[in-house]
Amino acid sequence: MSSDPAEAAAEKVCERFVDPRDRIVALAAAREALKPLREIHYKIPLYLNCDYANSREHDVCDGGFESVDGEWCCPACTESDGGPVYVCAECREDDGDNIDWACATALLIYSPEELR
Repeated sequence: MSSDPAEAAAEKVCERFVDPRDRIVALAAAREALKPLREIHYKIPLYLNCDYANSREHDVCDGGFESVDGEWCCPACTESDGGPVYVCAECREDDGDNIDWACATALLIYSPEELR
């Protein structure tokens, strides 16, 4: 059985109901069924907030700040601290913090290759 959830679903359907030669149709149907979930559960970078966003003391950024969800964030500081953390665009903890990628839903709807 495949590790890709859409392929696994298509294989199950083909084993039971469909001529195995119609596997491409079953795979397309499985991918279409997952599409709404994939449109809201996807990986985004989370940058560090920058304490120097409005200060000339912080020359590392060269004014390259980005507003992310209303917070001034510093891609340069984030890179120097090991790069952005990747989180799910949809999922939040009870306290409102982002949930690290891959969330529980992503593990069910993406293949291992897509989760990287």
